[in-house]
Amino acid sequence: MKILIGILLIIGGIVFAVFQYRRNGARMQETQYMTTTPVKDALEIVEDMRTTDPGYRYYVELKGNLVCTAPLDTPFAGRAAAYYTNRCLSVSEETSVYHDQEGNRRTRVTKHENEISSERQSTDAYLRDGSCETPVFVNFDSFGGDIDLIECCDRFEPSGSTWASRYGSRYRNQVYGVGRFLGYRLIEKIFPADTPVYVLGELVRLGDRYVIEKAHMSRKPSLLSYKSEEQIVEDHKHGQVSAMIAGGVAVIAGIFMIVMQFI
Repeated sequence: MKILIGILLIIGGIVFAVFQYRRNGARMQETQYMTTTPVKDALEIVEDMRTTDPGYRYYVELKGNLVCTAPLDTPFAGRAAAYYTNRCLSVSEETSVYHDQEGNRRTRVTKHENEISSERQSTDAYLRDGSCETPVFVNFDSFGGDIDLIECCDRFEPSGSTWASRYGSRYRNQVYGVGRFLGYRLIEKIFPADTPVYVLGELVRLGDRYVIEKAHMSRKPSLLSYKSEEQIVEDHKHGQVSAMIAGGVAVIAGIFMIVMQFI
């Protein structure tokens, strides 16, 4: 059994490292070598191509400032956001009694977290770069996991806290788990309402609006970020290093398991 587990760890570590290394490399290459197109030029290209293909989607890199006329007020952190996601988890504590190898009676305390709600919201926000007055609206939901978010809240609210007394009733019927209920863990991430923005995706005209969305026709990397291009490239480099380290750890663990079988 140890040999089989070891082999699986080795194979899994190599596959994970290679896949993540290539994935980050492809994204880094697109970010480094794509030329930023002014919004004015991008819109002209879309309109020219729409004469023969009304649904034309232009794969493009845009930079500018995000404008949000009616920012959202996030529920947990109270931050102004163009887009946010949050999760509320119930936290409980279970106490159990067991006997160790010497027959001594021991007590084990285990904490459990169960998600009881999740939410994601966006509002109208558009990109402008000064090349023209026409707004390019951002479809936040389309980017899925290809969006950089700021974690603005990760806190625990005890069952007797002011927050729990005021807002806990909306979650109480959903609380479940084993043991004693302790309180709530609140997690929230945002895309700021007004920020410089970098976006790699497909520009399309939908009705009377121009919208930038995650690329799916071109099957190329997409990204929506509040970071600079230089920061994004560094993130991809760190991602490659992390992938190699994680894969290497899995391979070493696999080799160790196989060696232990023969000791």
